[in-house]
Amino acid sequence: MKYAIGIDIGYGNTKLVTAANWSSFSSLVGNFEEGINIPDFGGRPLEVVDLGGEKYLIGETARKHSTRIYSSRDRGWIASKAYRALLKFALQKCNLKEGDTAAITTGLPAAYFRTDKELLAALIAEVAEEARITAKVSILPQPMGAFFAQFFDEKGHVLDERLASGRVGILDIGYYTTDLVTLDHLDIVDKQLGSIESGVSTALEAIKRDLYDAWQVNLDLHRTEEALRKGKVTVFGEERDITSIRNQRLKELAGEIESQARTIWGNAADLGRILLAGGGAALLSEHLSFYRHAKIVRDPAYAIANGFFRHAIRKCI
Repeated sequence: MKYAIGIDIGYGNTKLVTAANWSSFSSLVGNFEEGINIPDFGGRPLEVVDLGGEKYLIGETARKHSTRIYSSRDRGWIASKAYRALLKFALQKCNLKEGDTAAITTGLPAAYFRTDKELLAALIAEVAEEARITAKVSILPQPMGAFFAQFFDEKGHVLDERLASGRVGILDIGYYTTDLVTLDHLDIVDKQLGSIESGVSTALEAIKRDLYDAWQVNLDLHRTEEALRKGKVTVFGEERDITSIRNQRLKELAGEIESQARTIWGNAADLGRILLAGGGAALLSEHLSFYRHAKIVRDPAYAIANGFFRHAIRKCI
């Protein structure tokens, strides 16, 4: 069998898109201890991956049960066991069988693309070989996923030819970073390919401090994000409204991203279109008004993985 697979491994979450499966899990990898061998209450199985005989917990299972979490944002992340575990777990969820062929498209932050694309391609080939599947691997700058989600349809055919004939800017607002790419007639403008060290976590860290200052409640970033989305937090059994705190911090983040984007794009008058993607685009939708011709793409949190999937389908045609 031949499959198309799009994988977006982000610092916050990993997204997987195939013809049969859209799924997301936290990009957390934790240690596995022998005492952790009973499914969660309600029958949910543990999320486990095996690397060379050593087991690791993934996602929410790792958050709940692991005494040590392996996470990194440094240059060595792609070569780490944690990254390999996330990649292998994503492929596990595809339910591929020995002998299958898969076109796999994934990406890298813009800042690391030039230096790490060969390393990542080799890593995917190794993991595929371990599973005894044949992999056709494509590595792209991550924002390109958002572009291909608009450019190709779900069968890999060109959906919007206008995107191929002009200058398009893509802004991918992720968990820790925001990536920016400019395309000129489908060519990447090398000097306008970069990463901004601000993302959703920037606002979450500030909100976390605000909540502690206001009510001495100390939340991790995961629970802070839950509070942000709900607009409230429970303190000593009572709900507290945090709408004003949330809006202020999101507005500040949007302003920070705007300032950095303007250093590359200026007023962006020469761009025919700007595409906004990533989980941060949805959260910041009310505050992203600094470019009049910018629009948030469909399903922004999944846009990168979905575009990678559509690119992979193209490789299968």
